[in-house]
Amino acid sequence: MCDLSLLPAGLEACRLDDALLAKGYETFPAADRARLKTTQTLVMSLFDECPDCEILQRESAARGLNRVETRIPASWALFLLPGDFADAPRLASMLMTARLGSVPRLAVGFLTSSPETLDAGVLTALELCGIEHALALDEAGAETLLHFMADGGTGRLAGVALPDRITAAAQALGVTVFDAPVCPLAASDPTLDPEALDTIRRLLPGVEHRSLPLQAASPRPAVLFHTGKASSDAQILLDENLAGCWLEPGLTPAFFLNVSLSFTLR
Repeated sequence: MCDLSLLPAGLEACRLDDALLAKGYETFPAADRARLKTTQTLVMSLFDECPDCEILQRESAARGLNRVETRIPASWALFLLPGDFADAPRLASMLMTARLGSVPRLAVGFLTSSPETLDAGVLTALELCGIEHALALDEAGAETLLHFMADGGTGRLAGVALPDRITAAAQALGVTVFDAPVCPLAASDPTLDPEALDTIRRLLPGVEHRSLPLQAASPRPAVLFHTGKASSDAQILLDENLAGCWLEPGLTPAFFLNVSLSFTLR
């Protein structure tokens, strides 16, 4: 079983310095930290925490079979992000789904050779989500970390714009992958308060933002920020008091569960 506190020497040197994390947290405005905490609350309001082990049994006399479904959290999860990733609420949302999925070992890797340029909000999200293992890596280092973690059982790889090399390595190891879009679409009600719009653009700079009404050929928005006076076929709707917050469509705690089925004859 992999021990993330005892990384190989080459990876240990890639850990983010505690002073860098502390500086990021201290320089990130308190009001924006509150938005990240609200994002955490959103995820917790949407999903229940997964138990360490859940066994669902169903007996069917008519079919002559007993069915047992066992759900156990993945042994580990690795999140990989581009070095210029700056959408802190997106990261907080993704990390919280893993937390609620009861994953025991979490690591976050940034694909950069310049950790000092990492976004302060992203560093704050790491702190608020209790991530103890964060590293700055090149692709070779990320693949090494993936292999090291895979020695600890069946896990998950998640991230944004995952390199093909890393995705291929994960698939070869039988690791399930979630690759989020680089620039998801967010729409907003045109009557949204200017301060709310400013918050969205500041905290979600990588998100493509459009105002309603959307053009007929526009893709479905991931999130709609609204005042209650407009509607759209968005995956998630948040009112303007939640401007700058985020829920990552398609990523749930269930992604981090290993499920097995057992059948026996009655």
